[in-house]
Amino acid sequence: MSITKSFLRTLQQGSAEYVVAHAKFQKKRGRNIAATFCGIRNPKKALIAARAVMSEPISKLVDGDVSITGLNKADVLAALYNTARPQGMGFMHYDPTPMSREVAEKLLEQGKYFDYLLGRVMKTQIEGDEISVHGFEMDNGVGTVQQVIDELRENGDVNSAVIQRMHVGSTVDAIGEIAQW
Repeated sequence: MSITKSFLRTLQQGSAEYVVAHAKFQKKRGRNIAATFCGIRNPKKALIAARAVMSEPISKLVDGDVSITGLNKADVLAALYNTARPQGMGFMHYDPTPMSREVAEKLLEQGKYFDYLLGRVMKTQIEGDEISVHGFEMDNGVGTVQQVIDELRENGDVNSAVIQRMHVGSTVDAIGEIAQW
């Protein structure tokens, strides 16, 4: 498992997940850990405390797969697209129009891997009964794929109100990142 700087940016700074991932990232680079947690300023003690309260091991957050068994793959692609945020230069190609199942079916006829679609960062492959979360969640947020798939299973709507809110929230965050450039 490899922690990247992009992955660290998806975690809330100061959270248990961030502290543990940051420690792994620093160790990989040959540096000392430096993150604090819940007012604990000693980085080693902060890491111990963060590990104690984490609900999932960091490897599951980074390298997990989500089952899409029983779902229409075009629906999965459309729902992920409708959630995904535009990023960086992708704003130049960004189209706010939601994707339908019919459009997704045509795209899946052309290929199974999607890097960017109309400015939205995807970095995912739609085939088989599971999809890897790493590429999509690196830029769209940890846990996003599971939330989208759960919402799709519950409502069957590729652009439900929940998915729309997720997209708007992540798009606003992306705009804020650009404003900091």
